Amino acid sequence: MSINAEPLFQRPSLFNFNNEIKGSRTNNNWTTSKSSDSEESSSEDIEESTKPTSYDINSNLYRDGKGGYVPAELLPFPYPPPSTTLPKYPKEKQKTFVAFSLVVGSLLLNSVSIALTHDRVPDSPPLPDALLDTIHIIPELMRVPDVFVIITLLLCFFTILLHRHRWIVARRVFFILSILYLMRSVTIYSTVLPVANYTVYCSPKSNSTSLMTLLRRVGELLGGGGMQISGKKNSCGDYVYSGHTALLISGYLILKECK
Repeated sequence: MSINAEPLFQRPSLFNFNNEIKGSRTNNNWTTSKSSDSEESSSEDIEESTKPTSYDINSNLYRDGKGGYVPAELLPFPYPPPSTTLPKYPKEKQKTFVAFSLVVGSLLLNSVSIALTHDRVPDSPPLPDALLDTIHIIPELMRVPDVFVIITLLLCFFTILLHRHRWIVARRVFFILSILYLMRSVTIYSTVLPVANYTVYCSPKSNSTSLMTLLRRVGELLGGGGMQISGKKNSCGDYVYSGHTALLISGYLILKECK
């Protein structure tokens, strides 16, 4: 920040006035008391040129009509800063409940898609991978992503709960997650890949997916949150795209933006 070499704002003691300039704000009009007619015209010119047009609350600076910035203490008359009251936004709780119903429907549809895809998983070996083919897979580490997802979800939950505009933030998060899981339910059923590694347990396939089998699989997925750490996820084929990746990235963005 730089101030012009010829200052537009000076302290009252620097003005060649016999009497101290006293300012008062009445009906948004600034008036000053002067000691003589010549001083009155001079002070009016100074007051008009130095009257602030906007206020920067972060740096406590005023902007004059010529594009310059001047500290508040250099003003030749009192100019109170504007109100710092934050604007009020409508909570619109009904929209939040609608968004919550959307994300619940998307999760249900996602579980149905996984349950139907389980019987279509090919029995071919895992796809070749330059990295996974060269390292030894430790089955116990397969639960680490589930732990990361649980921690992220808990952090996001408390962040939204303690946020000033929790209803607005929750509504947006629900809407984004509903879109993600709606798209995931489509890609899971349309693109079926073989099991990623042999350490993952997959329940036996059925020749025909009956309604009872479908409901049982959906109940297991919803009851365990689709995580292997729960011990209830026995369905396979949900690889494109990864639900863990979607939740971790979404959780990071939520924590980053909710300041």
